[in-house]
Amino acid sequence: MKKIAILFIVLLTSSFVFAQKTYVPDDKFEQALIDLGYDTTLDDSVLTANISGVTTLDVGDKSISDLTGIEAFVALEDLRLWDNSLTSLDVTKNTALKSLSLGRNSLTSLDVTKNTALKSLSVTSNRLTSLDVSKNTTLKELWCDFNSLTSLDVSNNTALEWLYCPSNSLTSLIMRNGATSQLYKFDATRNYSLNCIETLDPAYATANWTSGYGNIDAGVTFAYICGVDVDGVSTYNNNGIKAITFNVELPTHSLPDTDISLGFWKSGAENHECTGCNGRDTVSMRKLSDDHWEATVGLDTILVANGETGESQYWYHYFKTIPDYTIKEDLERFKSEPNPDGLRQLEPGWHKQSSLSNKDTVIAWNNIAPVNFDWVSAASDTIKISQSNLTEEYELKWSESKDVEGDAIDYLLYAQIGVYPAEEVYDTTSTSVQITYEEFLEPVFELFPMLPGATVRFSLLASDGKDTVKVSGDDRVLFVNRYDYLSIAAEGVPLEFALHENYPNPFNPTTTLRFDLPEVSDITLIIYNMLGQKVRTFNYENTSAGYHSVTWDATNDLGQQVGAGVYLYQLQTNNFVKTRKMVLLK
Repeated sequence: MKKIAILFIVLLTSSFVFAQKTYVPDDKFEQALIDLGYDTTLDDSVLTANISGVTTLDVGDKSISDLTGIEAFVALEDLRLWDNSLTSLDVTKNTALKSLSLGRNSLTSLDVTKNTALKSLSVTSNRLTSLDVSKNTTLKELWCDFNSLTSLDVSNNTALEWLYCPSNSLTSLIMRNGATSQLYKFDATRNYSLNCIETLDPAYATANWTSGYGNIDAGVTFAYICGVDVDGVSTYNNNGIKAITFNVELPTHSLPDTDISLGFWKSGAENHECTGCNGRDTVSMRKLSDDHWEATVGLDTILVANGETGESQYWYHYFKTIPDYTIKEDLERFKSEPNPDGLRQLEPGWHKQSSLSNKDTVIAWNNIAPVNFDWVSAASDTIKISQSNLTEEYELKWSESKDVEGDAIDYLLYAQIGVYPAEEVYDTTSTSVQITYEEFLEPVFELFPMLPGATVRFSLLASDGKDTVKVSGDDRVLFVNRYDYLSIAAEGVPLEFALHENYPNPFNPTTTLRFDLPEVSDITLIIYNMLGQKVRTFNYENTSAGYHSVTWDATNDLGQQVGAGVYLYQLQTNNFVKTRKMVLLK
């Protein structure tokens, strides 16, 4: 008995499933289904099993006014409804649709946001005032002519090849989908209130989509964002683009007007990251006045990352863009308040502000140092000075150092004599200096008045007024030989050794010690304090006969200043010793 009951229930359930019907209230729609063999009787219903697997349905020109029942066509890929009397239509359940033709109906609205597989959509000659195709990212063909559309945005339809939307009431057409040559059919004519079309490549659109080609009405222009002079755009994603103006005040500078830029890059969306959505863009800024610059960029406001939608996060900074120079972004960007490193972030919610502008003040920027340069002159050289060649010149040469920011370059030449510290001897904008032999005599031998020769080491720096770079290569070394000059100059040779009174005496801070040599001698000049301790010693070998002097700067042999008081100075040679007294004042 139980087995019979169970069998009866199973048979009853199976019969109910197979007998499931779909409600079709429009007789003309049902008659069309009967004509196609999906139904047999005009009874406001059709077996669901007969229509659930249908992939193509053509019920055009049937005077249908109600398409209730279409939701059961779950496998439908191609639906043709031309020339009917439809005022509404629900295809949200027909998610497999790839082609939808609705021309010459009376639709006032249409929801295709669930039909993400759509490749072709025709709504020609209806009464639509709006149409959202943002979810139809595979859409290739769109006919929407002869409606009452006031705006249309196909920015997400990156596969679009056919856009036919003449004879509407469009005031806004946004085509920032990146399509150029792939869009082989484009017609937006007879939209008499449409003045500007937004596209990612206004230059291409202006050149290729014209009134002469029948694409647009005369006078329509293309822009990235209509009504805004956009200097640059975000090339990463492009969702919900909005324009934001960056204003910056700069301190006095010498940069050319074209050499200031704005760099901005996306760091993600809130806490979400994604592959391929982060990146960096650069735009040149335009000069408004000597200290005021601005640039307007189009940034996308939303980002879908790992299935999560969030606000796009941006960082930006101001920096120099100089021809043939790659900037070191971490070192050479402008420094701006409040971030001393120059890097700034757009505050969360930046795109929700009523005035999309960002004002900054740059307080300084890292200077770009002059480029490296090299010596041209030989590493070492020798000159011989005599009474007859004092006007001859020794030339030091080097290659040019340039400043990529346009600042003037000064070359600073330093000379080091013996063990004494180097001193600056020339400041020039030239890439060479000429030094007469006579110019070497006094500065080189001032501290070595009895020596016939000395070594001079030259070092060189290039400066733009802020940074300096040293010339590449070792210092240039010059040996100065004045033996011939001294031989001729010593015609009046003293008759005897002598140590003269120092001058001035008393003194502060320096005094000159003079002595005479009637013959070439090895001499020692020693300065003692009153305790008999050696303070400073001067040793000179093979000192020529003549009148000599040594300048003492009141320092000891360690270069330390000595205190005020009475000091003795003594000249010693093989045949002569003489001591005198001097007073140092403080």
